[in-house]
Amino acid sequence: MRRVLLALCLVALLSLGACDQSDVTQEGVMKKIYDTLFYAYTGSGGAGAVLPGLPPGRGADQTFLSIATPGLPVDAATYANSWSPSNPTGSTEAAEAFSMLVDVIPSLSVPYISMGSLEERYGYLVTGQEVSSTNITDAQKAQFDKAMSVLTKNGTDYDINGKPVTVQMDSDFYGNYKRKRQSYSDAISAYLMAYFQYNMSDPKDQREWSLIGPLKYTPVKDAYNDYQRAQPGVIEEALATVSQFQSSSVTQALSRAKGDFESTKRASVLDPARTYHVSYATPANWFSKSSGSWASASVSFKEETQDSKSHYSSFSGGGGFGYGLWRLGGNFGSTHTDNQTHASTENLSVSFDFLRCEVQRPWLKESLFSLLGYRVAGIPQHGFSTGDIAPTNKGTAPLIAKSLVLVQNVKISADWSQTDTSTITNSMTSSGSVGWGPFSVSASYSSGSGESHFKSTFDGRTLTIPDPQIVGVISSVVPPSPPEP
Repeated sequence: MRRVLLALCLVALLSLGACDQSDVTQEGVMKKIYDTLFYAYTGSGGAGAVLPGLPPGRGADQTFLSIATPGLPVDAATYANSWSPSNPTGSTEAAEAFSMLVDVIPSLSVPYISMGSLEERYGYLVTGQEVSSTNITDAQKAQFDKAMSVLTKNGTDYDINGKPVTVQMDSDFYGNYKRKRQSYSDAISAYLMAYFQYNMSDPKDQREWSLIGPLKYTPVKDAYNDYQRAQPGVIEEALATVSQFQSSSVTQALSRAKGDFESTKRASVLDPARTYHVSYATPANWFSKSSGSWASASVSFKEETQDSKSHYSSFSGGGGFGYGLWRLGGNFGSTHTDNQTHASTENLSVSFDFLRCEVQRPWLKESLFSLLGYRVAGIPQHGFSTGDIAPTNKGTAPLIAKSLVLVQNVKISADWSQTDTSTITNSMTSSGSVGWGPFSVSASYSSGSGESHFKSTFDGRTLTIPDPQIVGVISSVVPPSPPEP
């Protein structure tokens, strides 16, 4: 399967309002793309004050965004009708394809770099750990069982031999909470993207926002109220109880995780020598152009963003990732040529639809990384992660990819130079890979039906890329682990 193709994808939401190329550096283009997306998904940045009393979608100090150049075209046929507990007659091949797609460990680098398989690294944790015995009381066990009854229910999965096994999965109550939480987070992102479209130092934009802002904020309030009806307090109390129990009984927590990991292995339908663990996507039709989760983005590019919470300056390597906005030939680590957008290209603007696809891994117990009192054979203390989003975090699993960011209907408009016009025109007929910034413009890739081609159109001023592609990955930092040497 094209696991590499997964050079996990990344970036996302961008959109550059009209601007004169002479006033904007290419480093500034990439930084604006990154910062806009980062702020929209964390609730940080210039719009932080416009969401009083509402929690951000994610904490800026624990969230990392990686960007791919170019993005990864999505072949809907590869992922459609994926098997899941809610779709038991679905395609196991599609489930495997998605599971392999997201089985990566992003490095702490703005340009996406994979550090290996998350499944393999996690498997090493649950099978290679060593702990001291601990004691728990009957009262603690009763509290834990009650909390688990709120969060989980018994379901059916299949082991490596195809035999049904009973596993714990999210309860309907917990699943509803997760869906409402995501809807609320998506509403925040859409609202912030609308906010960033305006230059709040411009009196004209200030007046326009003062009128349209309340209308844009209504969906956020509605999503928040819907989220509250999912009783987040009950869920969060149950999660806290489980976390406290695991801290008191490291042995049982790791033993349970190991059992779940071993019992939910799947045999590959594509490679008889391989096994994997199933991961699920929310929304399930994330790959579809007609998914109801797409939102539109349009962001001003008149000024560079300035905010210490953004990780761009510390982790980008500088210089627009060290290469030009045009990338010719090569896919995901193979040989390519990078070219700068020509200086005489002016009045650049970008818009697109965007969608976040959350990754669910029922076999992965993230709380294990927060436990104390265990060590992993052959791994030094904090060898997986130091728990920091900092260049000093040299762990082998510093991040867990939580969401993919997709775009479609990308429109890149400009008064193009003759050199850039020639590049675009040639990409229309090229069988190789052509990208601009985080976007794939043209590419060929294998699919279930054979060789497929990812194409765009150009009318002389606007380069239009209609089909979905993965351009970003949003990750959370792994807590300090393992806790002991």
